[in-house]
Amino acid sequence: MTVMDHITRQEVWDRVRFDPNGCDESLPVIYHWEFCEPGGECHGYVGQAKYGSQRPKEAYAYNVSRLLNGEPYRPNKPDDWRRVHRIMAQAVSKDWEITLSLVENCDEIDLSRRERHWIAEKGCTLNNG
Repeated sequence: MTVMDHITRQEVWDRVRFDPNGCDESLPVIYHWEFCEPGGECHGYVGQAKYGSQRPKEAYAYNVSRLLNGEPYRPNKPDDWRRVHRIMAQAVSKDWEITLSLVENCDEIDLSRRERHWIAEKGCTLNNG
């Protein structure tokens, strides 16, 4: 996919397999993105969402559609896309398997601690940048 091939956030989201994994989508949640290349190498990212699954479901598709369409990240930081955005854009462009899984609901005060746990547990390298 090139910058000239305009892609919408819905088209990005349509490439994602979503697994709520029994979590309540309206509660604070830990989530896991996984991007798997055809050869089997996978890249992971764990995040937290204080208000439930809506932000990870919408914000990543929005940001990746902007990246793929050649739009800036922010007006004062046009090229400051995070690694997870760049890998997700590559996954969309190259037709990799993309999965967003909810990992667990937890109390808001525990989100950062549980996020760190799951980053280590899943061996996520995309959280570093």
